[in-house]
Amino acid sequence: MGNILITGMMTHQMYTLDPDDGTFSTTPIPTSVANPRALAISETGDWWVLLGFPRKIARYTPATDTWRDFDIGMYPHSIVLGEGGKVWFNGHFTKNPEQIGYLDAHTGQVKTYDVPVDPMPDGGSTIPYGLRQGPDGTLWATQLVGGRLIRFDPAAETFTLYALPTPYSGPRRPAVGPDGTVWIPEYANNRLARFDPASETFTEYELPVPNALPYIVRVHPTTGWIWIATAAADAVLRFDPQTEHFVVHPLPTQSALVRHMEIDERTGAVWVAYGNSPAVSPKLARIEVL
Repeated sequence: MGNILITGMMTHQMYTLDPDDGTFSTTPIPTSVANPRALAISETGDWWVLLGFPRKIARYTPATDTWRDFDIGMYPHSIVLGEGGKVWFNGHFTKNPEQIGYLDAHTGQVKTYDVPVDPMPDGGSTIPYGLRQGPDGTLWATQLVGGRLIRFDPAAETFTLYALPTPYSGPRRPAVGPDGTVWIPEYANNRLARFDPASETFTEYELPVPNALPYIVRVHPTTGWIWIATAAADAVLRFDPQTEHFVVHPLPTQSALVRHMEIDERTGAVWVAYGNSPAVSPKLARIEVL
């Protein structure tokens, strides 16, 4: 079984869990106040890490134990490894203009795109949040405060914006299925939203746990189940799109604010990382459906 990597956002280092024996090791990030926010792993095994406060993307090569960082000019939130060595990111607090961009891993050059949306009426940011890529290369992003789903075609360099059905629903970290369907956790609305790109329509599903605060969604690569991690239910939910039925999987400890979740494509295990709400010792949990 492979190791599990975790970003220490406020400890400014990376953690590695060996799931066979339950031991952790740490990898320091040689950047002052690194603030690692998000992580992606390339096919060659390199770690690509967003560094928030320094406004950088860092690449760590385990084979040589070497780091290299790249200035990107904004505080990034989410990361996607695209085709042609493009490392996509979005500016977490960018406004007027709101931006997404990519780092060319081969040249180190950065290109940004202005999202065609105005700031909020109070002049604040829409709070760009999740960022995922579909099987056709389309990028999908969410606005936590703006309440929109953003569609970006990298080939045509064009944007399409969709308002979610419920205002101020608080969309956070979405997922895109193999068929291109976008699944969105509505944090403030306690619903799971489904967006069909072909018909450009939304469907919303009420969660069976009140005030769960759904935070992140992932699509299981083999079963097609939709996994929803929450900030206030002390549970992870599973949704079957075929039957439209939810199953609740309680987590073994309370105060489980889950911000990150991934699925091991080899074993089918679901991994969640949860932290402080209120302050408790942060933990990882592995969920296996037999």
